[in-house]
Amino acid sequence: MYSMLVFLKCFSEFNKDGQDQNFPNSSCIEDLSTLLRSVMLSIDGNHLIQELKVSELLSVWAAMIAEWHAWEEAEDLSIFDVIKEIVNLDGSYKLKYFLVKEIPPPPAPPVPERSIVEGIATFVSEAIKQYPSATYRACSCVHVLLHCPTYSTETEGVKQSLAIVFSRAAFSRFVEVRSESNSLWKPLLLAISSCYLCYPEIVEGIIEKGEDGGITIWASALCDVSSSSFEATGLTTESEMKLIGKYLRSAVSIITKIFRAFLNRFWFLVFKFYF
Repeated sequence: MYSMLVFLKCFSEFNKDGQDQNFPNSSCIEDLSTLLRSVMLSIDGNHLIQELKVSELLSVWAAMIAEWHAWEEAEDLSIFDVIKEIVNLDGSYKLKYFLVKEIPPPPAPPVPERSIVEGIATFVSEAIKQYPSATYRACSCVHVLLHCPTYSTETEGVKQSLAIVFSRAAFSRFVEVRSESNSLWKPLLLAISSCYLCYPEIVEGIIEKGEDGGITIWASALCDVSSSSFEATGLTTESEMKLIGKYLRSAVSIITKIFRAFLNRFWFLVFKFYF
C-alpha cells in the first residue's frame, strides 16, 4: 500500500511537470484505478481508512486524473467505477479531503488545494466535452456527484461550482451534437437536467447564455426523450427511469414559464397598440 501511495505521488508530480509526451499509456491508469477500487471495496471501518491512508490516496489519484489527457477512445476506463465507489465510501465514512481540502501550512501560499471532488469534476467535465466514448459514463457521474449525502450548508459552494462546471460542459457539447443522428445528446440532456434540479436559475442563465433560445431547445429535447420508450432513449436503469420523471416535470415547468412570458409580452403589445 505504501509503495502504491509513493508511486501515485511521484506520478502526480511528474504529471504537473507538463511532460505529456512521456505519460504512461491508458492501461496504466486503468490498472491503478482498478487497484484503488479494490482497496476501497475492502474498507469496513474508519480504522482502515486511516491505516491505509485512503484519503491521501484518493487526493493524489483525483489530482492525477484531473490532468489526464492520454485517453483512448476504445477503452472503457475503470475511473468511473472508482468515482462512484468514492461517493459511496464518503457517504458511509465522510472522507477527509473529499469536499474541501485544508489550507497548506507556511511557507506555501494560504490557498486550499483542489479537493477530491473538484479533481474528479475536472476530469468528468473534460470527458463530457472531448471524448464521445466516455460521454454516457461521465454524464451518469454528474448526478452521483451532485447528490452526495455529505453536502452541508458550509460546502454548498462546492456543490454549486460543480453544477456550473457540469452544466456548461454538457450544454456546450449538447449544442454541438443535438442535430446528429446518434443518441449522444441524450445523456448530455440528463446531465444538464441534474444540474437544473439543484440550481434552476443558475443553469437557466448558463443555457440562455450558451445559445439563443437555449431553454426552449433544452425543454423541447427533454420532452422528446420523456415521450420515447426507455429502450429508444438508451437509458434503461431504474434510477434513470426515475430521473426522467423528474426531468419531465422540470420541462413542464420551463414550458409553462416560457408560455407565461410569451403571454405577458403579447398583452403588453396589445395594450400598447390599442391604448
